[in-house]
Order: sequence, then C-alpha cells, then structure tokens
Amino acid sequence: MPALTAMLLTALACGSAEHPAGDAHAGPRPQPLARVEAVLRGQRDKLMERYRGAVGVGIGSIDPSRPRPPTDPAYLIVVYLRDRETMPEGRVDLRGVPIRFVVTGEFRAQ
Repeated sequence: MPALTAMLLTALACGSAEHPAGDAHAGPRPQPLARVEAVLRGQRDKLMERYRGAVGVGIGSIDPSRPRPPTDPAYLIVVYLRDRETMPEGRVDLRGVPIRFVVTGEFRAQ
C-alpha cells in the first residue's frame, strides 16, 4: 500500500501535458505551428459561422512579445470579434487547440 501511495503522489506532482501539476482545470495547451495551421485550415469557415460576431480568424502566439520557432508549442487560434457581447465565457478550444478571442471591431481596408 505505501508503494501505491508513493506512485500516486509522484504522478500528481508531475502532472501531464493536459493537466499540469497544480492546475487540474488548465484545459488545452498551445500547440506547434503546423498543428494549429492544419486545424485552422480545416475549420476556418466553421469558426466564422459559430461565432456570429467574428470578423476574422488567425494564428497567434501565446506570448506575442517573444519570437518563437514554428516547432515551439506556443501557438493558438485567434478569433477577432466585432464586439464584447459575442465573446464566449470560459476556455474554448477546437480539436485540442486553444482559442483566444480579441475584440477589434470591424476591419476596414485603407
């Protein structure tokens, strides 16, 4: 029994990619660029339909202030919204790729 307890405590301390230690409700993690591109390519139209206030979609970095190589698991989908009223509550993901919502208003060509 002590060995089983020790194994469980070790597993809880280490966490996993889906649920890191200390954050059981972390949700999806940012993904490598190629994975995010593939998901967005296949789901772009569905995203625009699902979020009625969407004015565009794209790919963003979890930390835009730092340049990252494409293999770094630091990318997510960004949905640009017309206004805050259409922003969903809570975490949202698409096929395991997190989605960030940004209110930009309408896009206008200049």
